Amino acid sequence: MNEIDRVKKIVKSIRVMQLATSQNKQPYLCTLHFYADSDFNLYWFSRAGRKHSIDIANNSKVSAYILIHEDTKEEPYVIWTTIMGEAKLVDKPNE
Repeated sequence: MNEIDRVKKIVKSIRVMQLATSQNKQPYLCTLHFYADSDFNLYWFSRAGRKHSIDIANNSKVSAYILIHEDTKEEPYVIWTTIMGEAKLVDKPNE
């Protein structure tokens, strides 16, 4: 299994990410609960009036950070992934 496939498999069991958006050259970061489908598309529910939703309506380019493994005494290392892409409003599944 290559590294990308391994990350995809692990990310399916994770439910929290940080989403970065920007508007007028001003970055914004928020924490969201999300779901990843089999094609590694990420989905989340948000109100249209939220800052990140407003930013996405004006600039669809986003970045996400997902913590896969946090440093512990027993396993002293951190694993994460970052993703860049475009976000869009989805009204119905598979749209």
